[in-house]
Amino acid sequence: MPETTLEYASDEKTEEGLSIAIGIISNQVYKRANLPKLLADVAIAGFKEEALEGLIAWGTGTKPVEDLWEEFLTMTQKKSSVVGGVKLCGNKDVTG
Repeated sequence: MPETTLEYASDEKTEEGLSIAIGIISNQVYKRANLPKLLADVAIAGFKEEALEGLIAWGTGTKPVEDLWEEFLTMTQKKSSVVGGVKLCGNKDVTG
């Protein structure tokens, strides 16, 4: 797993700096924990080969999670008729 290093501009560790660091780390943890579901959504949306390639890239560490997340999130948004394995009816917005 790649290491995340946070550097401070001064020796003083402020509450604001720690809050920013917690936000960055929380975002990384969320993406790592939810990448399998995103890959499943990509496969369900019809991009099975791309999902397999992403799984291999993730498993071998040849592509960062951030890059995979952005790439596959874009794929699911392009084909938004299937989200989370559920077909949408009409033109309703899905958030979450």
